[in-house]
Amino acid sequence: MKRVIELMKKDVVTVKKSISVLEAIMVMRDKGIGAVVVAEGKHPVGIFTERDLVNKVLVDTEVKDLENTSLEKFMSKDLIVTSPLKPCDEVIELMKTRHIRHIPVVEKGELIGIVSLRDLLWYYHEELLEELLIQIKDKTIISEELHKVKCELAKLKDSASQEKGE
Repeated sequence: MKRVIELMKKDVVTVKKSISVLEAIMVMRDKGIGAVVVAEGKHPVGIFTERDLVNKVLVDTEVKDLENTSLEKFMSKDLIVTSPLKPCDEVIELMKTRHIRHIPVVEKGELIGIVSLRDLLWYYHEELLEELLIQIKDKTIISEELHKVKCELAKLKDSASQEKGE
């Protein structure tokens, strides 16, 4: 079983909590990512995700100006993090139970990476494909061997028939 360190992205996009919601959205759009880690230096203090945008920002009727609205107000502060040595299946279970898609990877209190549900799904997708290919190959080999045995049996049967007919 792979561990988080083998799948995590090391180039984590971080922002400061003092930036505006609009700035965070633009960073996410420009980088093509679904989350930014809010950090103070190397220490993560929160995360802002597409879900935060939809479930918090866009439903808040008091927010009129995203350019002047602090990210700190809408970021998720109860940050769930993981260790780089944690098995990936445990992280998927954590994501499932907590309904999250991105988990910062922290070692000694410092941010060293991020792992997303997409990263984990690609890994499991590739692992399943490899397993299927192995099974198909094994079945093909077995099928070829069975064919050879059938041919040998047919030859033996023909030989036996010819010997009886003599």
